[in-house]
Amino acid sequence: GSAAIIYSLFVNMNTRLYKTHHRLLFCMSVIDILNSLGNGPMSTFVAPEETPGFPAFGTEETCELQGFLVQIGIGIPLYILGLSVNCLLIVHYKMSENDIRKK
Repeated sequence: GSAAIIYSLFVNMNTRLYKTHHRLLFCMSVIDILNSLGNGPMSTFVAPEETPGFPAFGTEETCELQGFLVQIGIGIPLYILGLSVNCLLIVHYKMSENDIRKK
């Protein structure tokens, strides 16, 4: 999903993250991909080798990296809030893209 959003934003080179909602979607998609890496493929394998109970092949550094990638996911709801406020300003308050950019 997120990779497709990033791809679609860059296929049409006329947009090039010019609009506020394009930039918000791009940043949210990047954070989602990073968060998915921390939750998915890296799950238990990055834990330090001495961790009992499951196969672990990592080090302290890989464990910290996974923790960072999982915690960065808190940015996703914040970008959703930004998109919601952007829609509110455009639809309800009838503000233009230039007005939003200036404030």
